[in-house]
Amino acid sequence: MARGFTLIEMLISLVVLAVLLAAAVPSFSGMSERSKMQRLAEELQGFWGQTKSEAVLRNQELYLHFVQDGAAYAGEWALVTNTSPTAPADRHAAKVNALTYLDGAPFKNITINFSASSTTTIFDRVNGRPTQNGNIQFSVDSTKPLMLKFHNRSSTRICGVTGDVYGYLEC
Repeated sequence: MARGFTLIEMLISLVVLAVLLAAAVPSFSGMSERSKMQRLAEELQGFWGQTKSEAVLRNQELYLHFVQDGAAYAGEWALVTNTSPTAPADRHAAKVNALTYLDGAPFKNITINFSASSTTTIFDRVNGRPTQNGNIQFSVDSTKPLMLKFHNRSSTRICGVTGDVYGYLEC
Protein backbone atom coordinates (compact mmCIF):
# COMPACT_ATOMS: atom_id res chain seq x y z
CA MET A 1 0.00 0.00 0.00
CA ALA A 2 1.36 3.43 -0.98
CA ARG A 3 1.90 6.07 1.67
CA GLY A 4 1.27 9.82 1.38
CA PHE A 5 -1.07 11.91 -0.73
CA THR A 6 -2.11 11.02 -4.20
CA LEU A 7 -2.46 13.77 -6.78
CA ILE A 8 -6.26 13.60 -6.59
CA GLU A 9 -6.25 13.94 -2.78
CA MET A 10 -3.97 16.95 -3.02
CA LEU A 11 -6.22 18.62 -5.64
CA ILE A 12 -9.30 18.02 -3.47
CA SER A 13 -7.48 19.56 -0.49
CA LEU A 14 -6.54 22.62 -2.57
CA VAL A 15 -10.13 23.07 -3.78
CA VAL A 16 -11.44 22.90 -0.19
CA LEU A 17 -8.79 25.41 0.90
CA ALA A 18 -9.69 27.76 -1.99
CA VAL A 19 -13.38 27.65 -1.05
CA LEU A 20 -12.57 28.46 2.58
CA LEU A 21 -10.34 31.38 1.55
CA ALA A 22 -12.98 32.72 -0.85
CA ALA A 23 -15.45 32.81 2.04
CA ALA A 24 -12.96 34.59 4.33
CA VAL A 25 -11.88 37.41 1.96
CA PRO A 26 -15.14 39.45 2.11
CA SER A 27 -15.11 39.14 5.88
CA PHE A 28 -11.54 40.46 5.98
CA SER A 29 -12.36 43.53 3.86
CA GLY A 30 -15.27 44.37 6.18
CA MET A 31 -12.97 44.04 9.17
CA SER A 32 -10.41 46.30 7.49
CA GLU A 33 -13.08 48.93 6.74
CA ARG A 34 -14.30 48.85 10.35
CA SER A 35 -10.76 49.20 11.68
CA LYS A 36 -10.00 52.17 9.43
CA MET A 37 -13.20 54.00 10.42
CA GLN A 38 -12.64 53.37 14.13
CA ARG A 39 -9.05 54.60 13.85
CA LEU A 40 -10.12 57.85 12.17
CA ALA A 41 -12.90 58.35 14.74
CA GLU A 42 -10.42 57.96 17.59
CA GLU A 43 -7.88 60.24 15.89
CA LEU A 44 -10.49 62.97 15.38
CA GLN A 45 -11.78 62.74 18.92
CA GLY A 46 -8.25 62.80 20.33
CA PHE A 47 -7.28 65.74 18.11
CA TRP A 48 -10.38 67.62 19.25
CA GLY A 49 -9.61 66.99 22.92
CA GLN A 50 -5.99 68.01 22.47
CA THR A 51 -7.03 71.29 20.82
CA LYS A 52 -9.45 72.09 23.67
CA SER A 53 -6.75 71.40 26.26
CA GLU A 54 -4.16 73.42 24.37
CA ALA A 55 -6.47 76.48 24.24
CA VAL A 56 -6.92 76.38 28.02
CA LEU A 57 -3.23 75.68 28.68
CA ARG A 58 -2.10 78.61 26.52
CA ASN A 59 -4.98 80.81 27.73
CA GLN A 60 -5.59 82.04 24.19
CA GLU A 61 -8.06 81.42 21.41
CA LEU A 62 -6.97 78.68 19.04
CA TYR A 63 -8.18 78.10 15.51
CA LEU A 64 -8.82 74.68 14.05
CA HIS A 65 -8.69 74.75 10.24
CA PHE A 66 -9.89 72.07 7.86
CA VAL A 67 -7.53 72.30 4.87
CA GLN A 68 -8.25 70.42 1.66
CA ASP A 69 -5.85 70.37 -1.31
CA GLY A 70 -7.71 67.95 -3.55
CA ALA A 71 -10.18 65.13 -3.16
CA ALA A 72 -11.06 64.30 0.43
CA TYR A 73 -11.52 60.69 -0.67
CA ALA A 74 -7.85 60.62 -1.72
CA GLY A 75 -6.67 61.69 1.74
CA GLU A 76 -5.69 65.17 0.51
CA TRP A 77 -6.90 66.98 3.62
CA ALA A 78 -5.60 67.97 7.03
CA LEU A 79 -6.79 69.36 10.34
CA VAL A 80 -4.46 71.94 11.82
CA THR A 81 -4.59 73.96 15.03
CA ASN A 82 -2.76 77.27 15.24
CA THR A 83 -3.04 80.79 16.67
CA SER A 84 -3.93 82.48 13.39
CA PRO A 85 -7.53 83.09 12.30
CA THR A 86 -6.41 82.90 8.66
CA ALA A 87 -6.69 79.42 7.18
CA PRO A 88 -3.51 78.04 5.60
CA ALA A 89 -3.46 77.88 1.79
CA ASP A 90 -2.60 74.18 1.62
CA ARG A 91 -1.46 71.22 3.72
CA HIS A 92 2.23 72.06 3.35
CA ALA A 93 1.71 75.64 4.57
CA ALA A 94 -0.43 74.29 7.41
CA LYS A 95 2.49 72.35 8.88
CA VAL A 96 4.67 75.45 9.27
CA ASN A 97 3.04 77.09 12.33
CA ALA A 98 0.90 74.19 13.48
CA LEU A 99 0.47 73.48 17.16
CA THR A 100 -1.25 70.21 16.28
CA TYR A 101 -1.61 68.60 12.86
CA LEU A 102 -3.61 65.61 11.59
CA ASP A 103 -2.82 64.55 8.02
CA GLY A 104 -5.49 62.79 5.98
CA ALA A 105 -2.99 60.78 3.91
CA PRO A 106 -3.25 57.64 6.09
CA PHE A 107 -7.03 57.76 5.63
CA LYS A 108 -7.29 57.36 1.87
CA ASN A 109 -10.59 55.96 0.59
CA ILE A 110 -12.50 57.68 3.39
CA THR A 111 -14.70 60.61 2.38
CA ILE A 112 -14.65 63.42 4.94
CA ASN A 113 -16.79 66.58 5.16
CA PHE A 114 -16.39 69.42 7.62
CA SER A 115 -19.93 70.73 8.14
CA ALA A 116 -19.57 73.80 10.32
CA SER A 117 -20.56 77.29 9.20
CA SER A 118 -16.98 77.66 7.93
CA THR A 119 -13.90 75.47 7.68
CA THR A 120 -12.41 77.21 10.73
CA THR A 121 -13.53 76.59 14.29
CA ILE A 122 -12.47 78.85 17.16
CA PHE A 123 -11.74 77.35 20.59
CA ASP A 124 -12.33 79.56 23.63
CA ARG A 125 -9.31 80.33 25.80
CA VAL A 126 -11.16 79.96 29.12
CA ASN A 127 -13.02 76.67 28.81
CA GLY A 128 -11.63 75.27 25.54
CA ARG A 129 -15.06 74.90 23.97
CA PRO A 130 -15.66 75.58 20.30
CA THR A 131 -17.52 78.85 19.73
CA GLN A 132 -19.91 77.27 17.19
CA ASN A 133 -21.78 74.04 16.60
CA GLY A 134 -20.95 71.71 13.75
CA ASN A 135 -19.83 68.24 12.75
CA ILE A 136 -17.30 66.29 10.78
CA GLN A 137 -18.88 63.46 8.79
CA PHE A 138 -16.78 60.65 7.32
CA SER A 139 -17.43 57.35 5.57
CA VAL A 140 -15.91 54.53 3.55
CA ASP A 141 -19.36 53.35 2.50
CA SER A 142 -21.88 56.16 1.97
CA THR A 143 -24.61 54.05 3.58
CA LYS A 144 -22.68 53.84 6.90
CA PRO A 145 -21.27 57.29 7.75
CA LEU A 146 -19.94 58.30 11.15
CA MET A 147 -20.05 61.80 12.56
CA LEU A 148 -18.05 63.76 15.14
CA LYS A 149 -20.65 66.17 16.55
CA PHE A 150 -19.48 69.22 18.47
CA HIS A 151 -21.49 71.82 20.35
CA ASN A 152 -20.45 75.02 22.02
CA ARG A 153 -22.19 73.95 25.25
CA SER A 154 -21.27 70.28 25.56
CA SER A 155 -18.65 67.70 24.79
CA THR A 156 -18.01 66.06 21.45
CA ARG A 157 -19.20 62.62 20.49
CA ILE A 158 -18.87 60.11 17.68
CA CYS A 159 -22.08 58.54 16.41
CA GLY A 160 -23.55 56.73 13.43
CA VAL A 161 -25.64 58.87 11.07
CA THR A 162 -27.84 56.08 9.71
CA GLY A 163 -27.90 53.80 12.75
CA ASP A 164 -25.50 51.84 14.92
CA VAL A 165 -22.35 51.33 12.81
CA TYR A 166 -18.75 50.29 13.52
CA GLY A 167 -19.53 49.98 17.23
CA TYR A 168 -20.91 53.53 17.59
CA LEU A 169 -24.51 54.29 18.54
CA GLU A 170 -26.90 56.24 16.31
CA CYS A 171 -26.89 60.05 16.68
